[in-house]
Amino acid sequence: MKVLNQTSAFLLKTVSQHSVLKEHLLDAINRMGQHSVVEEPIHHIINSDWHLNPNTNRAYANLVTPIIDLLCKEIKDTFNLPEIKLTCVNLWFQQYAKGDYHNWHVHPTCLFSGIYYVDLPEGASKTSFRHINEEFEVEAKEGDILVFPGSAVHCSKPNASDKIKTIISFNFS
Repeated sequence: MKVLNQTSAFLLKTVSQHSVLKEHLLDAINRMGQHSVVEEPIHHIINSDWHLNPNTNRAYANLVTPIIDLLCKEIKDTFNLPEIKLTCVNLWFQQYAKGDYHNWHVHPTCLFSGIYYVDLPEGASKTSFRHINEEFEVEAKEGDILVFPGSAVHCSKPNASDKIKTIISFNFS
């Protein structure tokens, strides 16, 4: 098999109102209670709602969806796509305590995946990607949204920080 060197769409955008939004998002997430997701060796995450009933009240979604909708419009215009949609079923948060991780995986049922780095303390792992035999990390910072192809192999390596890392992930097509 011949491997072709093709570039993929990795997009990074800073949320302009992040400093105001951060505390509201964290408060809304904390009000949902603690829902650990542990399935060794796939993932060990102190708190997430991705496995909860889709009808669960996700107050944080009301805060972040308008930002993601604007991002989707930018992506639609940039790539000249006819339509792009995000549904709350495809929106979830994850919180990582020290040592928590999410092993290598893909999001095969969507065109794009996104990660909003809500709280990224110093020393916390960012997202690592693997393409063929190369591993790389995008230099995202707190307040950034990273968008990448849903088929991109990625992981969150163990959190080395003593503080909680919080992200909001989403898929769209």
